Amino acid sequence: MNWFLLWFDGKTGRVRSGWRAAIYLVALNVAGFLVMFGISMPLAQAFHLDITKFFKTPVGSSTMDLTSILITYLTMIAANVAAAVVLLRNLDHLPSHTLGLGLDGRRLLALVGGFAGTLVLIFLLVALCVGTGFAHVQVNVVTPIMLQHLSLALGALLIVAMATELMYRGYLFQTLLRGIGMPITLLLMACFIAIPPDKNATPLVITNLALEGVLFGLLYLRAGHLWLSIGASAGWKLGLLLCHLRISGTEIPIATPLLATLTGHPLLTGGDYGPEGGAVVSALLLLLIAAVAYAPIGLPLTSRWWEWPDLTTPAARLPAWDFTVDNRAYQWKLLPREPGES
Repeated sequence: MNWFLLWFDGKTGRVRSGWRAAIYLVALNVAGFLVMFGISMPLAQAFHLDITKFFKTPVGSSTMDLTSILITYLTMIAANVAAAVVLLRNLDHLPSHTLGLGLDGRRLLALVGGFAGTLVLIFLLVALCVGTGFAHVQVNVVTPIMLQHLSLALGALLIVAMATELMYRGYLFQTLLRGIGMPITLLLMACFIAIPPDKNATPLVITNLALEGVLFGLLYLRAGHLWLSIGASAGWKLGLLLCHLRISGTEIPIATPLLATLTGHPLLTGGDYGPEGGAVVSALLLLLIAAVAYAPIGLPLTSRWWEWPDLTTPAARLPAWDFTVDNRAYQWKLLPREPGES
């Protein structure tokens, strides 16, 4: 048995993608522990906060303090970036900028475009529900306090979106892409994302979570970075918030300019979970997946750009103790000494 090929890809010299993914999950937990107890806990104590409540709060609860949520998600971002950069350099032999967080004018435009696009989509979705009799909307007076709260919510949603995208479209997603290809990676990550968030999750909720995973994975593949999907995620959540609709089953208890009430059948509108648990959003997600996959813009999905061939040199691919002949990998092996040999 060739033990080298069990752990390493014979063509690239990289640790196999499955092992890289497993190592990442361990590294993420270690980094999270170090950041949490080395930085976040002392910072939380300075603000007299108990951020451990975040991990004990049931799904759908709105009792968490905003500052506690922000500190927790910033911890997740720091741990994710730290683990990803270390593994990119040492296992994937790629520079840290390939994670997709570098920000320039073009990517800032993608962030704003993704944000505005999904925000408009939510308003169109609510308008469609109102027009078909599945919802009605009440317009509230906008006050300075409301604008202040919404500004804080926007900042929080951007942080949450970045943490979410790093977890689901960051190193784990990207390293699997380089190992097992696009279709299987999209399917595996969709299944991972669709793990029921609580025991009351309906089949439509699980389906929509999986479809959302596929959609945002395609956004990353077409953009070549994470900012488009970060903007789209934040815009989607802010659109729901502005209409005072539940976000993934959670109601945010702040005043909003619009107060939308869903009155259609729960299978269509999502019922208590919010629109993301209904068939209307399922249809919208399928349309968006088709549009992103076949639109004549962005990076072509057939280019396999995510393998970064220009950045992976043969010297980086080949371990020093291995050699290749005709694209086949070999290992040095010490043979037992024959009787009579000196």
